[in-house]
Amino acid sequence: MSSLPSLKEIPYVPRLSGSSSCLLDYNVREIVDVALYTLKQNGLQPIEWGALLEHRRNVPLVIRNYSYIVDGEKIESASELLTVIGLPLMPSTGFDLRVAGEFRAKGRFHRITHSILPPLIHHLVLYPQSFIPLLPDELEDVPSIHMMSPRLSPRILAPKPAATYAAHVRMLLAYPYASSTWTNIMSSLSSLIAYGLLEMKDGCCPNIEDEDEYWEVRYPELAAKALATLREWTCEGKWADGEDWICDVLAAFINQTGDLRHLALSNRC
Repeated sequence: MSSLPSLKEIPYVPRLSGSSSCLLDYNVREIVDVALYTLKQNGLQPIEWGALLEHRRNVPLVIRNYSYIVDGEKIESASELLTVIGLPLMPSTGFDLRVAGEFRAKGRFHRITHSILPPLIHHLVLYPQSFIPLLPDELEDVPSIHMMSPRLSPRILAPKPAATYAAHVRMLLAYPYASSTWTNIMSSLSSLIAYGLLEMKDGCCPNIEDEDEYWEVRYPELAAKALATLREWTCEGKWADGEDWICDVLAAFINQTGDLRHLALSNRC
């Protein structure tokens, strides 16, 4: 990794929306753009994860943490670099660890807002590759979505669609059922299945008066389309070697013939 630059030495300030030399004075999305650019300029290849990846898969949510995976051997250097350009590393509290588990313990949370109040704070988060199991051929180079028209980091590595689900299922295998980490993984995967595979764009049941009709008519239509996507991924070899069973697990969840709780006790690896 090259020597760490000072803020004045990084050639992006004139391209931002203002003249301040304090990075936290800018819009959070511009800050993320700058941070990604800086990481890449110093030999790192961040991989999109978390809320941004869920948003890419059509999950409707408010993005407060911009999460990326980096080489575990370089995460300390990457974190130091973000600190140098003005993004403070935030310590974890006992409450944070109880609620988020390993997602807090493994992550490097850098503040990208002046405010430190919980309702207002945003972070750029770095995770080591060892925490999130992805294979090199499961990644693709795609347009960045951290802002409408990113100028400094217009493209980013992200898990391919099938790999997005596979990585979450692999992570479920690693943690005890109902632990804080498992619960957070399950929450993300459930949203990905609902909005990414089932395409529930209006929510589970947009009109409560039509609930019976929804589950008897509309849901089977959505499920059939989702199952066809899973079969297509299997036929096209989108799963890693020996992991076609992930398709069966997701299909059982969609068909409501099984759930994912048993994965915490599974011996698959």
